[in-house]
Amino acid sequence: MVDLTLQLQPATAHRVYDEFDESNIRKNGDGSFTVTVTYPEDEWVYILSFGDSAEVIEPERVRDKIKARLEKMLLKYGSKEK
Repeated sequence: MVDLTLQLQPATAHRVYDEFDESNIRKNGDGSFTVTVTYPEDEWVYILSFGDSAEVIEPERVRDKIKARLEKMLLKYGSKEK
C-alpha cells in the first residue's frame, strides 16, 4: 500500500468527486484539488488515468517512478527525423 498526495486540475472536478471519498478531497483557492488516498502500489498508481491533469505530490519515490516511465515513453514516442 502507498499513501499518495495528488494535485488535480480544476477541469477534473466531476471525476474527483466521483472517484474519491469527499473526506479525502481539499478544494484549493485556485480551483484545483488536493487528494490524499491510500492505494495498493500497482500500475494504476504509475499510469494515473487523469493523465497530465494530475500530479503526484508525495511520495517522492512514486514521482521518480512516474518520471522514469515518462522518460522511456519519450524515447519511444519522441520526435524522429523522417
